[in-house]
Amino acid sequence: MNENQDATNTSSVPELPEQLAIARNAIQLPEVQEMMRKLSVYNLGVYMPHMHDEKTGAFQLLPEGMTQVEDDLKVSFQSVDPSDRSFVPVAWVWQDGPTPGATCKAICNLAHHAP
Repeated sequence: MNENQDATNTSSVPELPEQLAIARNAIQLPEVQEMMRKLSVYNLGVYMPHMHDEKTGAFQLLPEGMTQVEDDLKVSFQSVDPSDRSFVPVAWVWQDGPTPGATCKAICNLAHHAP
């Protein structure tokens, strides 16, 4: 087994790029779990920013300047445009400060995420 494989994962989940494997394995670290516990007070969580290769479906790092966009229940990856107010940030990554990592078309807040 190489360093990109999780010793507790025996399923046929594809191998992750090194940076994503580090993120996945970090969830088991006490300091990360403590951060998650603190975030949960604010109804926030942790996610692994990623995208998939269009041809193979393989996991890839989400490039800096790109965000995952949900629009009409479909996910795409687009350049970050902070001036576009029709999207609501739903995930953030740290890039010299909080930066949207995923957004949701504002209308889906009402139509698809209503209580």
